[in-house]
Amino acid sequence: MNEQQYRAVTDWARRSPSRLRLITALCRLLPVTLFVLYGLSSLYLLFYFFSGHFSARLLAFWIVPGLGFVSVSILRKRINAPRPYECFSFTPLLSHHTGKSFPSRHTACAFLIALSLLWLSEMGIFPSALAWLALIFALLTGLSRLVAGLHFVRDVLAGIAWAVVFSCFYFLF
Repeated sequence: MNEQQYRAVTDWARRSPSRLRLITALCRLLPVTLFVLYGLSSLYLLFYFFSGHFSARLLAFWIVPGLGFVSVSILRKRINAPRPYECFSFTPLLSHHTGKSFPSRHTACAFLIALSLLWLSEMGIFPSALAWLALIFALLTGLSRLVAGLHFVRDVLAGIAWAVVFSCFYFLF
């Protein structure tokens, strides 16, 4: 997106108080919702472990998102790419710190969680409907970051790619 597109999208959101509330709520609540779902799934998996189904393979459910979060955090700190509102003259829908835009950590973590849940559902341990809902929430997380003017498209796509490659590497191997 270019400067005019970011202005158009953020102005479109600001013209309607309900749209503005919805987008800011999505930006704030979707990551929290996914984190809560991950936490509840972790509790369920602990119960599953202690009921006689322990498998070292299932530890990947905690290892993959954890290592993915740490590694994407290190990567974005090293790159320290500017955010759209730093490059263009517009005000984002949410106040946010500067720099560390690439890749989008919110998007990467949302996809790491969703892909972990999909992996569990493929193993028959987690309801697939909830795993697919988590994937939809992950997509909406990335989209909401774009509409709010917090990330470039490349940031969100890189966050998705990071999560997919990272997850595939660990879950498949």
